[in-house]
Amino acid sequence: MEENLPEGFVGVHIGAGQHSEARTNLYLEICAAACQAGTDVLRGGGSAVEAAARATIVLEDAGETNAGFGSNLTESGTVEMDAGLMDGSSLLFGAVGAISGVKNPILVARKLVEEQGKGLLPLGRVPPGFLVGEGAKEWAVRHNIQTIKTENLISDKAAKLYRHYKKKLDAYKLSMQAATIKRKREAGRGAGVREGGGNCLTNIQNCKRLKQSADIIDVNDQVRSNDGATKLLDGNSTITSGDGCDDTSERLVGASDSASDTEDDHDIKDYDDGVGDTVGVVVLDRAGNVASTVSSGGIALKQPGRVGQASCFGCGCWAQKPIKLGSSSTAVSTTGCGEHLVRTFLARECGEALSSSSQPLQELQRVMKERFAESEFLAGVPEKLGGAICMQYDKESSQGEFLWTHTTASMGIGFQSTCEEDATVKMSRLPHSAQQGTTILVEAVPFQTIPE
Repeated sequence: MEENLPEGFVGVHIGAGQHSEARTNLYLEICAAACQAGTDVLRGGGSAVEAAARATIVLEDAGETNAGFGSNLTESGTVEMDAGLMDGSSLLFGAVGAISGVKNPILVARKLVEEQGKGLLPLGRVPPGFLVGEGAKEWAVRHNIQTIKTENLISDKAAKLYRHYKKKLDAYKLSMQAATIKRKREAGRGAGVREGGGNCLTNIQNCKRLKQSADIIDVNDQVRSNDGATKLLDGNSTITSGDGCDDTSERLVGASDSASDTEDDHDIKDYDDGVGDTVGVVVLDRAGNVASTVSSGGIALKQPGRVGQASCFGCGCWAQKPIKLGSSSTAVSTTGCGEHLVRTFLARECGEALSSSSQPLQELQRVMKERFAESEFLAGVPEKLGGAICMQYDKESSQGEFLWTHTTASMGIGFQSTCEEDATVKMSRLPHSAQQGTTILVEAVPFQTIPE
């Protein structure tokens, strides 16, 4: 590379949530590795899109993040991943939703961007930008993207978390079923008393019929599942690997003895630190182009088929070149509760606001307050859970700003310039006195691309 070529920059996040102190160093090591992978690509002359995808692959392969290998499992015990990538130079966006059987969903999103850039398909067909489920996997196979058995995407951590929370959900359903049966029995006894007098034998026969019917669950009796939907009380979730195999059943069901339960419960204290559902990257390459990514396994015990913000345009990631005279390039990757981020278009809101601001820190604070925490689209939501990493870059002055924000208790971030040997990593945390979901933290660091 030419010695006077501008420097590049990589920023990453590993999800917003409540990161435990015990696992903080592990998360930050993963952030540093992702930054290193991205800057290596830039030093070799790679583009922002290439570097962003490479850094995201590190996050997906880590096994400790909720993306790629180690993703949260659905209520049915399957892996369904979301990922998105936006190229700020072409303004093209590619995404996959609820995809399974692919090692790195971000590569499918990247390929979708590349294929869109080639123009129309034969017969004037518009190339796809967003694919879901089996169709997304089939498209990935046709474009030579590595596939994998779904069982090999399930980490031990994800399996233990699934067993723990599935046990809680099943216990809740059983308690609701027992309450329904008890209520019917009590109603039956009341009916027998109210009948009074009359033929004693008839009353006894009625009571027997009432008892028998009380043990039968009415098809209209429903309970709320983990996501607020209703389902029949006696409906059991099936456990499959999502690719026609059921090799995962043993790992997810686990042993039924109390010793195994105690071991799992002990492990959960280490594993379950309430990390949000997304990882992501923002990149500025040495030619001044920007790109952003986002990748997620979704919320734990999610409804199969659920798609979060990672797949949705303007919600999970955003990247744009200067649109107007005097504006800046921006790149954004969000994290948090997917439904909250989708309703507020948080990535786009942050990116567009920062593109024309001379005070990025204050502007991001305003956007998070007005467009997220106080958004009319989240009215009635007690805790607005979200976060983002953002980058603003002015090519004329060669000055940039890397920012991060979150309303959750913590958020792991990392950043590195191509002129730096090591990444800077940080577990950003709200003050102990602050309340998660209502307090907004915003921080920033400047960077420059002029070689020293």
